[in-house]
Amino acid sequence: MSNPFSRTLRSLEGDLAAGSALGIATVTALLVLGGVWALVARLPVYVTSEEARLEVGEAPRTVAADVTGRIVRVAAAVGQEVRAGQTLFELDSGVERGRLAEEDARLEGARLQIASLRRSEATEIEGLRRARETGRAAAVEARSRYEAVLAAAELAEDEAARNDRLYQGGLVPELEATRSRALARQRRKEAEALRQEVARVEVETGREVQDRQAKVDGIRHDIAEQEGQAGLSVATSGRLREEEKLRLVRAPVSGRLAEVARVQPGAVVGAGAQLATILPPGRLQGVATFLPSSSLARIRPGQPARLRLEGFPWTEYGSLASRVARVSDEPRQGRVWIVFTLSGQPRSAIPLRHGLPGTLEVEVERVSPAALLLRAAGWPRT
Repeated sequence: MSNPFSRTLRSLEGDLAAGSALGIATVTALLVLGGVWALVARLPVYVTSEEARLEVGEAPRTVAADVTGRIVRVAAAVGQEVRAGQTLFELDSGVERGRLAEEDARLEGARLQIASLRRSEATEIEGLRRARETGRAAAVEARSRYEAVLAAAELAEDEAARNDRLYQGGLVPELEATRSRALARQRRKEAEALRQEVARVEVETGREVQDRQAKVDGIRHDIAEQEGQAGLSVATSGRLREEEKLRLVRAPVSGRLAEVARVQPGAVVGAGAQLATILPPGRLQGVATFLPSSSLARIRPGQPARLRLEGFPWTEYGSLASRVARVSDEPRQGRVWIVFTLSGQPRSAIPLRHGLPGTLEVEVERVSPAALLLRAAGWPRT
């Protein structure tokens, strides 16, 4: 019996055969394309850090007290911009100021005493000069008189000797000879008296010069003592001024105060106590740590990376393009440390600041999907 739907069935069988062939061809094409993609495509492989944070290029500087003291003034606040040398905290320096005033008064007294002694020295030196000149002139005058009288005495003695010879020869009377001898004795006595006068003048002049020289030497000794005292006062004053400066806690560099200790006037702080932290101006960079097992020999300078900051979901804010700058040669504290820089970023909604924590993903290689599947299956790398 003939089937009335035979033609319809044959038509359906033809359509099914054509559809199956098309499906097989489509699946085959997709498999071929997938295989080509699995072999040709390159997917990035990332190593994720344990920790990462943004930092300024120059290390933060700590502001600490140099000495122990009581705070009398606080001029620092978190976020404040400061310049190098600006006073941030002031410690009580009343004791140093009192001692400094005493030393300054002592120094002024020593200087006045030195000025007075130098005037006395100048007076005594002038007196010494005049004593020498006067004594020298008196000695010259006395010596001149002595020499003149001595010459007269010698002449009188020669005259007396000649008259004695003439008297012996009966050529002059005895009275003349006697008078000549008396004159000669008188002239000799006068000469001897003048010789003693010369000696006396020289001795007195020498004694006066010696006394005045002793006074000058004594004054100079006193000046040396006062100058030593003044020098000691100057050194002590300088030391006290340096101690007073140490009680002014100043900013070592310019920058922004990232941290300020919670201290109030009246609080006592010890030497070395950290009072603030300054962030110097500079370009932001980052520091990240990795496990050695996943990073050694894999992370190298120049590799691209991306930073995802905590508190700023990457699905909303995205990630920050970065690049590895330096890698530590050996692990420190069981971790590999790297320094990374931020690449040129478009305007970001994230307020980039020092200390922001996050996670760094470093692209260590690019491999095909097939290689990733083989690695997942336990095949060794080739």
